[in-house]
Amino acid sequence: MNVKRDKTGETAELPAAMAEISEVYSVGGAYDLIAIARVKSNDDLAELVTERLAKIAAIDKTDTMLAFRALPT
Repeated sequence: MNVKRDKTGETAELPAAMAEISEVYSVGGAYDLIAIARVKSNDDLAELVTERLAKIAAIDKTDTMLAFRALPT
């Protein structure tokens, strides 16, 4: 997520409070925040991104990426 520069901390708390979001990271580089969502279906993800996250005014832009599998470390 890209968020308004002076709103990163308080914006991170909003998705972190959502049941579907397991982790929120403040990061450097092209993005400001990364949120890890764990949902049961694509419809659940669509609702989370387009309805709930979209209503957070300080979020300027999101990119959604899907993980197909976790590789062992």
